[in-house]
Amino acid sequence: MTINNHRGTSGRVWAEYIASTVKITGYSYFQEAVPEVYYYIAEPPSMEWLGFPERILVLVDEKLKERLSPPSKYIAVYKSLRGRRWRYDWSLRVSRAVAEQALADLLSYDPNYPAEQYIYLNIDSIDLDEVARRSTPEGLKRLSTILAYLRISTGKPIATRFNYISLADRSILEERLGEYTTLIFANGIDIARGI
Repeated sequence: MTINNHRGTSGRVWAEYIASTVKITGYSYFQEAVPEVYYYIAEPPSMEWLGFPERILVLVDEKLKERLSPPSKYIAVYKSLRGRRWRYDWSLRVSRAVAEQALADLLSYDPNYPAEQYIYLNIDSIDLDEVARRSTPEGLKRLSTILAYLRISTGKPIATRFNYISLADRSILEERLGEYTTLIFANGIDIARGI
C-alpha cells in the first residue's frame, strides 16, 4: 500500500512540476488555447538574458483573427503563416520562430523590442540577407539603419547582398541614435577610438 501511495505522490509531483513550467515561460495563453501549427512566438534564441519583454510578439494565422482574445501582454499579429519559418521548441513547449524569422518580425512589428542589440551581438551568426528578405518595408528600414550606423561608426564592412546604406532611414536614426551609440560604443570604446 505504501508503494502505491508513494507512486501516486511522485506522479502528482511530476504533474505539478510540468504544469508549473508552462506558467513560468509566460506563453500559457497560446500553449493552452491555440494548436502549435497556428502561431509562433517571434523571439530569437538566447534573448532570455535581457529579461522577458514587456509584451510578447506572436504571429498568428490570419484564419484565427476573430476567434482569439489574447491578454494584453501579447502583441498578436494576424498574417498568413505560409512561407514563414518556425519550429516547435520542446523546452518551452511553444512554436517559436527561427532566428532570422524572429528578427524580421520583431523589426517589422515591435518597435520596442531590442532586436538591434541581438543583431549587433550575433552579427556573425545571422543571415542578414534572410532577415532582410523576410522583413516588411518598415522592418527593412530598421535593419538597414542599424547596419549603416554600425558600418559608418566602426568602419567595418558588413557583407550583405542588399544595399543597407541606401535603405537607411534618417527618421529611424534620429529616433534611435542614443540607443545605437550606447550599444556600439559601450564601455568607453568611443573614448579609446577618439570618437
